[in-house]
Amino acid sequence: MAAAQGMTVTQLISRVDAGRHQENLSSALRVHVIEHFKQRGFDSPSKKGRTVLVVDDEPLVLEVTARMLEELGCESITAHDGHEALALLKNGRAIDIMITDINMPGLTGYELAESARRLRPGLQIILLSGREADGHGLPLLRKPFLENDLVRVMRETTGLCRD
Repeated sequence: MAAAQGMTVTQLISRVDAGRHQENLSSALRVHVIEHFKQRGFDSPSKKGRTVLVVDDEPLVLEVTARMLEELGCESITAHDGHEALALLKNGRAIDIMITDINMPGLTGYELAESARRLRPGLQIILLSGREADGHGLPLLRKPFLENDLVRVMRETTGLCRD
């Protein structure tokens, strides 16, 4: 972002810092990044109908990922395990993308991805893992991740946002 505006990262942070009101600097930077992506054309569900199913057995990861997606203009639906995710996929609700943890009790992310593809052949799938290094042919987002990591993987694999 800084380079696109012809400045260093330090200069960009200084600009955001100087323009903030009562919020702390980290909040001001987060808002600046979100506004940047909104202005750059990150597609919202109202324009493209993007709905993302997030599946993770860790409640904090599930909540944070869903919030990141919502801040980026997606509608998020959450499931705590593979069986709950499959039930949501079977109910006919429009879901464009599924982001799932690999290491979960019951169905693994790999097994869930295989079952989900049989139910919804066009479903785009992104795997999450803090341990696994192989997505078995699917995009893999390594935990822990930042919002910009999520944006990068979404852009590379789903075309969800434009530069």
